[in-house]
Amino acid sequence: MDAVAGRLAADGVEVEHTHPDLNDAGKNFLTLRGAVYIARVAPLLKQYRDVLKAEVVENAEFGLGLKLTDVVAAEIAQGEIIRRAAAFFEQYDALICPATLCPPFDVDWRYPASWDGVAFDGYMGWLVLTYALTMTACPVLAIPGGFTRDGLPVGLQVVGKPRGEAALFAHAAYLEQLLGLARLTPLDPR
Repeated sequence: MDAVAGRLAADGVEVEHTHPDLNDAGKNFLTLRGAVYIARVAPLLKQYRDVLKAEVVENAEFGLGLKLTDVVAAEIAQGEIIRRAAAFFEQYDALICPATLCPPFDVDWRYPASWDGVAFDGYMGWLVLTYALTMTACPVLAIPGGFTRDGLPVGLQVVGKPRGEAALFAHAAYLEQLLGLARLTPLDPR
């Protein structure tokens, strides 16, 4: 992120290291996601539990363990998150942040449990930045922001103002040009 911020600043873009308050976004996302699992997966548990991935069963059981008050509180919290994001974007044109909490990992891993000595919360913990931004209801694009020493792309999320898709595409196109991504993509899969 520092390298991208430096490139932006060197190109004359005013860069501030700030963000909207998303501290409660991850927890509330998982609650709302659990409620969705009640509708989509819970009916399948009785007949197909033995063929569903353990994480799918776990998510459905988490959803079934929720109380109505949990779901209502998460819905109210999302409304507050949306308002905080909207207030943030009254002052800022875009938010740029990492897509995940770790760089790309070995394709043979199911998911990373930790990175650089920090354990992630659950199998989706490494994705918390992505699902926290989902709670803002703002448009988001993901692009490579750079590459690891092995040539794997490190993802950036570019977040735009509410209903600001056109400006978001312009911001992402500018970043792609500034970072020279066109000549580096597409990537050949392993």
